[in-house]
Amino acid sequence: MEYPKTVDEVYDFLEDNEIASQETLKVVTDINGYNMEALNNIVYSRTGYNDIEQLLECEYGMTDPDLDENMEI
Repeated sequence: MEYPKTVDEVYDFLEDNEIASQETLKVVTDINGYNMEALNNIVYSRTGYNDIEQLLECEYGMTDPDLDENMEI
């Protein structure tokens, strides 16, 4: 599974992992706009995590690979 970054990838991730139904995603993005903020609102309401990044890190052990490349040890 690749780390989702774009709005389309996050939308698909939420649906594919049954975090939100297609109907929920459609209604929320129709009302609030098709953007990352709307999807993060869904993540928060469904999981309690503040955003997709926190959900991925805590539940799936995934971190943004772009951030990993820039980390200094």
